Amino acid sequence: MTFLAPTSAIIAAAIGLSLLIALSLLRLRRRPVWVASTLFWESSARDLEVNVPLRMLRASWLLLLHALAIGLLALAIGRPVSTGAEESATRVVFLIDRSASMGAMDHVDSSGGRTTRLRAGIELARRSIRDLGRGDRTAAAIVVFGAGPAMLSEFTTDRRLLERALDQITPTHEDDHGLGAAMELVRAMIADDGDETAPPARVVVISDGAPAPVPGAAIPGAVIEFQRVGPDPGILTDNVGIVTLAARRSADMPSRIRVFARLLGSADVRRDVIVTFRHGDELVASRAVTIEPRAGTQPEASVVADIDIASDALISVRIERPDVLDADNEASIWIRESRPLRIMLVTPSGEADADGAWPLLDVLAELPRATTRVASAVAWNALAGTRDDAELFADLVVLSGVEPGWARARPIGVPVLSFGVPPPDPLVQLGREGRTGSRIIAWDREHLLTRHVAFDTVLASQMPRYEYSSEARVDPIVWSDAGIAISASEAGAGRWVAVSFPLSSSNWPLQASWPLFVENAVDWLTRRAERESGRVWSAGEPISLSVPARGATYVFRQSGASEGRRVSSDRSGIVSIPAQPLAGVYQLASEPAGENHPVPVAVLRADETLCLTSDRLSIGSQPVEASAASETRRELWPWFVGALLVVLTFEWMVFASRSRIS
Repeated sequence: MTFLAPTSAIIAAAIGLSLLIALSLLRLRRRPVWVASTLFWESSARDLEVNVPLRMLRASWLLLLHALAIGLLALAIGRPVSTGAEESATRVVFLIDRSASMGAMDHVDSSGGRTTRLRAGIELARRSIRDLGRGDRTAAAIVVFGAGPAMLSEFTTDRRLLERALDQITPTHEDDHGLGAAMELVRAMIADDGDETAPPARVVVISDGAPAPVPGAAIPGAVIEFQRVGPDPGILTDNVGIVTLAARRSADMPSRIRVFARLLGSADVRRDVIVTFRHGDELVASRAVTIEPRAGTQPEASVVADIDIASDALISVRIERPDVLDADNEASIWIRESRPLRIMLVTPSGEADADGAWPLLDVLAELPRATTRVASAVAWNALAGTRDDAELFADLVVLSGVEPGWARARPIGVPVLSFGVPPPDPLVQLGREGRTGSRIIAWDREHLLTRHVAFDTVLASQMPRYEYSSEARVDPIVWSDAGIAISASEAGAGRWVAVSFPLSSSNWPLQASWPLFVENAVDWLTRRAERESGRVWSAGEPISLSVPARGATYVFRQSGASEGRRVSSDRSGIVSIPAQPLAGVYQLASEPAGENHPVPVAVLRADETLCLTSDRLSIGSQPVEASAASETRRELWPWFVGALLVVLTFEWMVFASRSRIS
């Protein structure tokens, strides 16, 4: 047993006992007696005249009962609580889940009202912190987690500081897979305790129980507790959310956008919902969708809408139906304006047929929505005098028998596909002569460049070898019996793919795999799938966006906000932005004011939309069962108040019996 307010108990006991002693010293202990006459009590009257105000304490049952009553009252004021073996911990860490499902408005509090699971978890932590007591030496810390952890308060005994940290907790729309990283953070927080005799620390996880299993062992030197918030497991909440959103322009009609959304329901019931599609404030389509329950799976449905918008488009999809979690009812997707792909083919003389590059020109000419122009090596080398950020009017450079030259010395950020020349990387140099009559022996079948491509019949009469520096970030893709035949890189200034052998020395253009590889290479180098498809990011996911300006400065901010954070694009035109915890449409604007890119962020998490709860967490090899908050610390002051009433009742009975006139 421990006391939550020991100082109050000491003050109450001191005041009560002081008053009891004072009253006992001043009080004359005489009881009234009926007599026939005062004639024989004259001596007693004289005794009354010589009474003194103070006298020695005399032991009596009433004095003992009064002292006992004061002691019980003081103990009740001190707020005694029962403690178990784990309560002797000197350090407590509260891990509070703030993922999207914790925003579900389905937690029923003690008064019968509804609140979010996160708010219920914060109040649960607040009560636990107050139960620690002001005079307790136990130090507590607060850590929140969603997709990743964040420490809001280090170990401290200041309860007011801890409660202020609780007030700073804000909800997120992330998933809750950051519990493992949060456990690693807690492991580091308690690792500096070198006292082996100290009791184990307590780690209190406050969550709805949805986190995925956390691999690894439990935290040594710590007792993990799980306190669940939300409805009981098995009670399905009423929620429908958007878990998949995609958009793509039609290859035949670039102005037509097909938008696809997948809806998921959390309860095994039939639902009829209306889904609206908006471009800005304009309603462009609406669909009535029926979500049918299916045996063994969660109810789901798909909805498709064709929208005609030729320019850049930000399309918002919304479920027009209220439920317990509003964050997953709306999602937006941004798709760029469609434009032809610009390809520059560089050959020694600028004549593709005379230079043996006709297989390349034929394949590039057949690519949908792509224009190819041929340049000579002289024109290519003349570009060395241009500025580093100069526009080459090309989305892809293809080199056939022409060395990268100035592009290797000054990276331009434009992707390069080369044949029969060293890769455009200063860390890659020509090695010793390769073999004659080489063949392909292996290739990476999982890389996007070799998707649906077979090389087992490809032969080459010339197979040069390249020597890669240890600092070069190069991915070998295809190997021959002479060494690396095809390599790729997406690090540094831009993507490139290098085929070590010239086309004129191989039978590859006669193989069915040839046009497939070229199309894969063009799509991978230019990120064509990203250009033709819509982009939307999940909350908690790092954002990587391709922009036209290379090395430019942008401002990333929420829509309608006047300030934001500055970010810069690298030489390949990629802007990297940290993950955003909340769903919504953000803006990426160039400085000075110019182009403006919407950056939509949505929930898009099936496990968060389901809003499932569980009474068990899988942390390490042992599951952690949920425990009620009252099982941790139980206040005993009502028992002391009851005992006080019993003592007062007994004291009254004793006083009444002694005061009775016989």
